[in-house]
Amino acid sequence: MLNYWQRKIYYSRVYQQILKITGSKVIHCLGDSHIKIFEYISRENFWFHTRFKFSLVQGGTAMGLGHPKSKTQAIKVFSEYLQKVPKNDWLLFCLGEVDCGFVIWYRAEKYGVSVEEQFEYSLENYLNFLDELDKQGFKNIIISSVPLPTIIDDQDWGEVAKLRRSIKTSLQQRTALTRQYNRHLQNYCEKRDWFFLDFESEILDPETGTVAHQYRHPNPLDHHLNAETVAPIIIHKIKQLGYW
Repeated sequence: MLNYWQRKIYYSRVYQQILKITGSKVIHCLGDSHIKIFEYISRENFWFHTRFKFSLVQGGTAMGLGHPKSKTQAIKVFSEYLQKVPKNDWLLFCLGEVDCGFVIWYRAEKYGVSVEEQFEYSLENYLNFLDELDKQGFKNIIISSVPLPTIIDDQDWGEVAKLRRSIKTSLQQRTALTRQYNRHLQNYCEKRDWFFLDFESEILDPETGTVAHQYRHPNPLDHHLNAETVAPIIIHKIKQLGYW
């Protein structure tokens, strides 16, 4: 974590200008609210040759990327943001938690179809969106693994938990679906020569088959991962990709 003087230096206009002049890499992080962990990583650690920029859509879904008129209009927000991004910059996407934790199950029940059908529908919309970016010339793509769910069974506290309580699925079921989603993303990244930023195994408790306690947010009302404990894992992964 940065101390006071490191923070003053890092966020000074002079230092940021130096990074630009020296040809630092830029990672544009796009996603739902879980992209905030990358904001934490950017804010609390000193990066000598990498700059982070963000486009966050609260409640954004992978499924919604196939619907320009979706409630969050994620595809519109991301597309407008990317119009200003140089093609050789790096793009990092973190989406899918809302899908695996709620939307896939909700739509399957609402429309009387299988969870597998909605799973494929969500994944297809996500990958089609990424393929389109690739066709546009964005070749430097990083896909983050979908964060494992944290909302426990029968939880009736917290804003997001209350919104999702209409679905009757266990934490184990939602975790299993998330892990399956991640394997599909990983396999597709390998085919397209994209980077898959995988931190799933590190935060999984092998005994419970769900996210380990130390990686849950300390605030029981918050369904996000604990940025402080997860950040070192992700930083290590990012540096393995050549960012520092």
